[in-house]
Amino acid sequence: MDFKNKIVWFSLIELIVWITISMVLMVSIWVFVSSWMQNIFLQQKSIENASALNDFASNIYETIWSISDSWSLFFTSSWVIFKRENIFDNWGFTYIWESNLDQYYCDDINSEDTDTKHIFIKNFIPFFEITEDLSTNSYLTWSVNHKWNNYISYQKEHKITDNLWNTIIWRWIFWDKFEEWMSATWIYLNSPTWMASDSEMLYFSDTLNNRILYLSGTTIHKLLDENDGLNEPTWLYYDIPTKSLYISNSWNSEIIKFSSNIIATPDIKLSFSWVTQNNVDKIFIKFYKNNLDFNISSIDINTDFNNDEASDIKSYNNNVFTYTFMSWATSEAKNFNSLTTYNIDLTNPGVFSEAWVYTMKLVIWTDEREFYFFTQWDEKIYTKNDNKLEIVNSGLKYPNWIWWTSNLEYNTFDTSTIWNLQADKDDDIILKNPIESLDISKNWSLLNLILKHYRNYNCFNLDENKSKINTFISKKSLK
Repeated sequence: MDFKNKIVWFSLIELIVWITISMVLMVSIWVFVSSWMQNIFLQQKSIENASALNDFASNIYETIWSISDSWSLFFTSSWVIFKRENIFDNWGFTYIWESNLDQYYCDDINSEDTDTKHIFIKNFIPFFEITEDLSTNSYLTWSVNHKWNNYISYQKEHKITDNLWNTIIWRWIFWDKFEEWMSATWIYLNSPTWMASDSEMLYFSDTLNNRILYLSGTTIHKLLDENDGLNEPTWLYYDIPTKSLYISNSWNSEIIKFSSNIIATPDIKLSFSWVTQNNVDKIFIKFYKNNLDFNISSIDINTDFNNDEASDIKSYNNNVFTYTFMSWATSEAKNFNSLTTYNIDLTNPGVFSEAWVYTMKLVIWTDEREFYFFTQWDEKIYTKNDNKLEIVNSGLKYPNWIWWTSNLEYNTFDTSTIWNLQADKDDDIILKNPIESLDISKNWSLLNLILKHYRNYNCFNLDENKSKINTFISKKSLK
């Protein structure tokens, strides 16, 4: 081999060595940078965990404390579900459980474990779709057709939209000053669930505000509320043949029916026992027709408290009827006792012959009360005052779905399906620290929750995690 070829061969060997050294250096740098990045990742996670753990601890204490002592407490060794107290803006039930999440904490395909276990707190109303497909979390949304448009309720967003995603009713937290004819976009909703239509009005359950509202054009009106006994109403079903609205009054464990009170032979009787007034010399009855003054020229009246029917003075002035207690020419007074029931019969129903809702306001000194007379064949439930409310089924375990086949049928909340409910990283409360285990038990009247979580979780060296476990304990004394 001549000298020239030796130089070329030496240069080739030198090049190979240089490339090899460069590759080793690159690998070393990559390993160093990768390790450095992993450490930065773990340090950042550790900082996040330290601040998030205190928040989660406070939250779970408050959540456990809100258990309502009722039939609604169910638990296994790894989850608990219970009814919350009716605190403003809290959802009806709470579900605490452990769940594995892939690509959440470690979120790195190069880590040893991308699937970590976490603890969740989900507040919800057990209101399912017909398929009861809980795995998609779609149980929080439903729709109904009304006037050739689909309306959709969103429990989590507390709103109702049309099928073009236009918001029809929106949530205004802490400013719910409800008034009739208020614009629909100024109404505070708290977890609206189901809707129903009678082809004229759209009814919907404002579930955690304990009321049924209806949409008329662009304004909102109240149909029923807590004063009518509503407590977490969910499903609505409007029965066209009977012009009736069926309501799952869920927390009261009943199904109620709201329907038109059609009376063939009306009985106009003002019956009351709420008055305690002494020395009353006159009573007044004021008449209104659809909330407007209704003038009457005469009406016959019989009462339980006549002194001398021939000598009592009855007078009319526009829409006011005055009954004056008299004994011959001497004015006398009457004492009213709230333990006594008094009746006033209006014996000339022909005065109220038109198809309207009539109101009679009885005024006795400083006490007032309104009575309603409802004309025949008014089948509109949104007129409200001419309707009746009745319980058609009771003693149910949180009824949350009603329908009609040949008869009224219903579904109740079944806790055996709750394990299908998936964790929602956007809307549920989650402890970011991966956990080792969650144990739930009940000893007599004491509910115990023992959580073992990692102070700092190394996604790239799982053996390190064995010595980094803390224990968190929460207890609730049950009545």
